[in-house]
Amino acid sequence: RIYQLDKKQAKQNPAPVASYPVDMLLTAADYSVQSGKFVLLGYKLGMFGFSSYLWQAPISADGQGINWHRAERFAVKPGGQWEAVIWDERSQNQILISQENTQQADQSLGHISLP
Repeated sequence: RIYQLDKKQAKQNPAPVASYPVDMLLTAADYSVQSGKFVLLGYKLGMFGFSSYLWQAPISADGQGINWHRAERFAVKPGGQWEAVIWDERSQNQILISQENTQQADQSLGHISLP
């Protein structure tokens, strides 16, 4: 679910404005004004540990939401509980991700180039 908050209001009662079929736990999201793309970062816990994924989708032509029909899903390696994502301001196709320091992975920062 996507929630929208009004940063001008002190008290909020957030309600979902959209829902997408990502079939995983989402931990982070970011939007790039430069590229017009939205990314979602998350993971699944399976029998053999964490499987991590990144969804990339363009904003719809009317600017009112994600064009989910053009969304792409990418595996993030190594798998783990990746927690944060942000577009690299120097490039329209690169993002930075980070994860907690865990026994499953010794890497805590990643740099991904997207198509």
